[in-house]
Amino acid sequence: MKKFFVFPIILTLIFSSTEIGSAGVRADLTLPNQGIRIGESSVSGMSVPVLMTGSAGNDPVQLICSSIYDETCTKSAFIRAAAHLPPCDDLIKSNCISAVYALNNLGEKILGKFIKFVPEQGLTDFAASEVNNLPQGKGQGGIWQIAGVNHSGGNDNYYVTTLIQSDLFKNSGERVTNQRFNSGRFQALIGPVNEQSGAYSPRYALDSRNPARDGSASGGVGTGSNSQASDRDKCLVFGVGTCQMPQSFPPETRFGISLILGAKLKGWFHGRIYKPEINLTNYQNGSQLINIEAEPVKVPTIEKSIPTSQISEDLRSYLSQDRQFSEGGGYLMPGSSGQDAFDQARLWIPLLNDRASTSQTVWTVRTLDFFQINNNVQSCSAENSQLSGVVTTNALVYSAGPPAYNQQTQTLDYQLTSPHLNADETEAIGSYDLVLKSEVARCIYGFSNAPIRASISIFGANGENKIATTVINEKNGWLYLSANGFTYSSPLIKVKLTQAKNQKYSISCVKGKATKKVTGTNPKCPKGFKLKAS
Repeated sequence: MKKFFVFPIILTLIFSSTEIGSAGVRADLTLPNQGIRIGESSVSGMSVPVLMTGSAGNDPVQLICSSIYDETCTKSAFIRAAAHLPPCDDLIKSNCISAVYALNNLGEKILGKFIKFVPEQGLTDFAASEVNNLPQGKGQGGIWQIAGVNHSGGNDNYYVTTLIQSDLFKNSGERVTNQRFNSGRFQALIGPVNEQSGAYSPRYALDSRNPARDGSASGGVGTGSNSQASDRDKCLVFGVGTCQMPQSFPPETRFGISLILGAKLKGWFHGRIYKPEINLTNYQNGSQLINIEAEPVKVPTIEKSIPTSQISEDLRSYLSQDRQFSEGGGYLMPGSSGQDAFDQARLWIPLLNDRASTSQTVWTVRTLDFFQINNNVQSCSAENSQLSGVVTTNALVYSAGPPAYNQQTQTLDYQLTSPHLNADETEAIGSYDLVLKSEVARCIYGFSNAPIRASISIFGANGENKIATTVINEKNGWLYLSANGFTYSSPLIKVKLTQAKNQKYSISCVKGKATKKVTGTNPKCPKGFKLKAS
């Protein structure tokens, strides 16, 4: 019988005198307050380099390895690696960052320079192994200087990270030899920062030996930090006594990153970028060169704690489920995509007067798990060995994957949820971009190679057709669809693709006394027949 290993992404965060990031706990309605935190930019900085084993079942025991060859990893049939890719150099030529750059409003490209890892050293760092397709586990990204591209903090330093999670399966008790890690989840982030000193401490990994509040084996798995500074929750990433504090991006500037990966990424990307251009090409020895370029985008966040006695009955019922929630420091943290994020956002937004707590400009993109994809879209994406599509939006919560194919309406549907108002109480204006490989669209609809036409409609929660500016075109094998200027709270975007039917006509063919009628879009006489004169 096949065993299934269930692992959380180690991206959660708690703040207390000693922080602990939890994989998931049951909601506690006996606590005096309940809180919600939905944000975006600090996700990658919460995950540390770590090698971790797993066991079968829905509540797996997860243990940290010092290397892929130690006794703990040898005993296990499964190893998961989390690593932030280092810059490429003379020794590391794969699973690395080859370039970070900016494009100004004149179209000039300014290459970045790697300055340092953050932090410089961690408790669970590990060495790279090219033969095993294992990236180097050091730091939680690094600081890059993009000369002259100054942000609101008054300097040209940027925190850059590309987080890769990869898996290796083997026999229990078998020592790792030449087995290769399969690349899984991927996330890239670029953020302008100022470094400041204070009572900050790097994050560290926690495994099942850390007691969970609910007694589960996986509930104590995550990350921790001994940071004491009062503004620690605002930091993108911690060093020893340092915090990389986020700043605002410079206007009219695009940012890009180039990577060399030892194994190919494919499928779907999603995230927080605007007007994206993503290219994947084959590179040396089966590796893959990825270039991601886009503008940053402004997105809302919500963060609020209210007395348990004041939450709505619907929220109380939701939290009373016998299930685990992603949580940290008294705040529910469902992420910004997926059904759980939608459910929680819709329950909390009315309690926050339909207004965002803050707004932040971010640049981040990640891959999508195939289990999140609509079956019809999944099958067509799986046939494509390269990138299938990219979906980006500035909504608080969004469907992480491609639009779901609606068989009844013959549309690609995409749901968003966001507060109607910004933090300053101005009306929030939405944006949505879909870049879809033409062959994937044709597979979904069963289209021929003839040109595709598209239309975009946006409907509010009460069914009204919302006004938006839309741009649609097809070029170089890609469909580009963009909508912006609409308002929130819960719009449904419907993309309708159509194709003009190819006109059929008939010809008459003769062979001696025999006559044959042939019908088609480009009819031709069969062998031995010739076109009958009109």
